[in-house]
Amino acid sequence: MLNGCKPMLNGCKPMLNGCKPMLNGCKPMLNGCKPMLNGCKPMLNGCKPMLNGCKPMLNGCKPMLNGCKPMLNGCKPMLNGCKPMLNGCKPMLNGCKPMLNGCKPMLNGCKPMLNGCKPMLNGCKPMLNGCKPMLKGCKPMLNGCKPMLNGC
Repeated sequence: MLNGCKPMLNGCKPMLNGCKPMLNGCKPMLNGCKPMLNGCKPMLNGCKPMLNGCKPMLNGCKPMLNGCKPMLNGCKPMLNGCKPMLNGCKPMLNGCKPMLNGCKPMLNGCKPMLNGCKPMLNGCKPMLNGCKPMLKGCKPMLNGCKPMLNGC
């Protein structure tokens, strides 16, 4: 066709302006994306996946299930966390590994290891099993720690 695609069994194969993935996604050619399992891998202008993926924005992404790994204008979802590159993202499950501007973990702190987490720059506020800060120490609480300034 022209501005759409003809869905088949396992997706669709658009011709010009891509298509709107439905069940098993589609393989667009220009401005769409090639949906994968549990997310999407944007090519040029990203895509708006509907299952287990993300909705690409500008500087990072707003993950919905298992975090994401932002690239240019979209994100490459991973499993259990996210590894932000530029402006980070706001993960929702299983923490994340902040790099530059970091992120604000909500459930299990950031990048849990064996019995805690290992913050990098601005630290994190772990909630389970303590943490092993690198820069400015921590103030142990119930089952975690709250990074302070000069130790713990």
